[in-house]
Amino acid sequence: MQVPDKAKKAIETAVKVGAYAALGSAGSALAWMAVSSLLVDHRRSLKSAIPGLEPKKLQTSVGELGFYESTTGTGRPLLLIHSINAAASAIEMQPLFLHWMGKRPVYALDLPGFGFSSRDDKEYSPRIYGSAIAEFIVRHLGGGPVDCIAFSLGCEFAGLAALAVPELFASLALLSPTGFSHRIIPYSDFRRKSLSVPVWSQAFYDLLTTRTSLRYYLKKSFPDMEVPAELLDYAFDSSHQTGARFAPLYFLGGHLFTPTVRDEIYGELKIPARVFHDRDPYISFEHLDQFLVGRPNWSAVRLQGTWGMPQWQSTAATVEALEAFL
Repeated sequence: MQVPDKAKKAIETAVKVGAYAALGSAGSALAWMAVSSLLVDHRRSLKSAIPGLEPKKLQTSVGELGFYESTTGTGRPLLLIHSINAAASAIEMQPLFLHWMGKRPVYALDLPGFGFSSRDDKEYSPRIYGSAIAEFIVRHLGGGPVDCIAFSLGCEFAGLAALAVPELFASLALLSPTGFSHRIIPYSDFRRKSLSVPVWSQAFYDLLTTRTSLRYYLKKSFPDMEVPAELLDYAFDSSHQTGARFAPLYFLGGHLFTPTVRDEIYGELKIPARVFHDRDPYISFEHLDQFLVGRPNWSAVRLQGTWGMPQWQSTAATVEALEAFL
């Protein structure tokens, strides 16, 4: 399985930070494993990612899905899909949910392994995430079609679902999507398995999800402003739940990216699709311009001055650009 250049560097940095901190000496490694096991709270209270709404649950073939909904608006349903990282959840899409709440039916998923969805110890894969999205639309929304706004790696999963069951989707908006940068050396299954060894996997994950570490990685997306406290606090609480490490370790192992997504998934979609991007600390878009050639259903918009999380960094401009597309 292969990953984008910048994403690979970010993952390698995360692995090195954890390794150096935990393995500086045998004593420090053992000490941190003891702290992780005895002192780190892995059952923190987790509030709703959408103010004023309680998460709902839907049992699916890939596990229990947590989701948020507001059905008071009119028009075609709008489905929001978050990214994948060490502490991902529906809060990443909160600014967009709040904008459309009351204006049109709007839904936001917690993908399997994150937020209020089940966090089982199982094999996580792009297929599981694509299936979760499609099954939610079929079982809870009556089969769509929906307008979908997906973020980062979540774009690959939304594209996979739209390719498998195209009648469920009317359009796809991709915020800072993965899949348009150069793909390089694959991660091996050995790395994922080594990260998942029970005796140290929880301690390693706890190192990656300290407040200091989470702030460090979020700051890359907010170089010119403070990291929103709400976003940081929620990332910390969400990553300190029972089973929170299982899905992120598959991400860190490189197993949730689809190497051929650009040609075999994005390139095969027939629905209207638009990429919204600018700079991103983790991925790049050097193949985007060439990809757009000869694909009239695809287009792209540059959200100037954003750093990979435009819905939080520049909400008004992002909403305006999305509304022009939708």
